[in-house]
Amino acid sequence: MRLAFTVAALFIGVVAPRPAAASEPPLPPAPSPPGAVLPEANEAWPRLTISPGFQMWRAVAATEGGDLLNPHLIGIVVKAQMTVSDMVALHIRGAYGLNSTKTPTLEQTAAAWMVGAGLDMYFALGKRVIWYNTMGLGFQQAWLDEDLRDHPKTHNPGAYFVTTLDITMGKGIGMWMDWGCGVVGPAFAKTAGQTSRTWHINPLGAGGFRFSF
Repeated sequence: MRLAFTVAALFIGVVAPRPAAASEPPLPPAPSPPGAVLPEANEAWPRLTISPGFQMWRAVAATEGGDLLNPHLIGIVVKAQMTVSDMVALHIRGAYGLNSTKTPTLEQTAAAWMVGAGLDMYFALGKRVIWYNTMGLGFQQAWLDEDLRDHPKTHNPGAYFVTTLDITMGKGIGMWMDWGCGVVGPAFAKTAGQTSRTWHINPLGAGGFRFSF
């Protein structure tokens, strides 16, 4: 009888279901590549971007008599960015603009170009939205073109500070908008053997498309 109980106990131990082994904890997600990571999207900000568009700003230009004017300009702008970390990018930008004025007593064209290079700080606002603050050093040159008058060119070195909102529209393409101050600094021109100078604050607004690579 004792032998029968022993055999029965062994049989029950073999066929009885065993408790399931504890599951192992899931592995952590792989680190994202360099670039500002968008919330709710496992994607990094593109390594290289080219952003053409239109820009409006106010330059400072001198007349041959030494007066300084602030012509309103509209033209084209191109920005190129290279992402170097999850929040930082380097950039260069350039713009060229014109404005034509025609009145019963005046027919005049104002023009300017500006170039700059600097740093961008990224902040992700949503799945497809990036906000970044831009600062850099730049140079601007402006002039007036008028018949029978020889106006000098105005030189304007300084710094610029711009805020950008960028919205991704699809793979490799987005739309952006800039607002801030262009080249802020001294502006000067030589007229009639003398130098006219002022401290210039250059408000600007711009917008266009962004292409990523």
